[in-house]
Amino acid sequence: MRKLIGRISVDSGQLLIVDPCHLSAWKAGDYPADDGNDYDAVSRGTVGEGNVQLRGMVGVSTNDDGDYDVYVVREGGRVKKVEVIIDSGD
Repeated sequence: MRKLIGRISVDSGQLLIVDPCHLSAWKAGDYPADDGNDYDAVSRGTVGEGNVQLRGMVGVSTNDDGDYDVYVVREGGRVKKVEVIIDSGD
């Protein structure tokens, strides 16, 4: 069963999906930077049509700002997948 569970706002053209337990290892910093911080790494990895994976995190370029629908798909009462609809096809 697929159900709309909310919307996510993007204001940088980048979307980061993260397991919260990995945020304790997040290295804060600025973009651009040369100090190896995670925000810089994710930003560089998602430039244009890029994607990046980093310690329990996945970053993707949305190519645009906006609000995007988030759905959960359940099978047998368990979460099977989470979908973020970036392109509505309009």
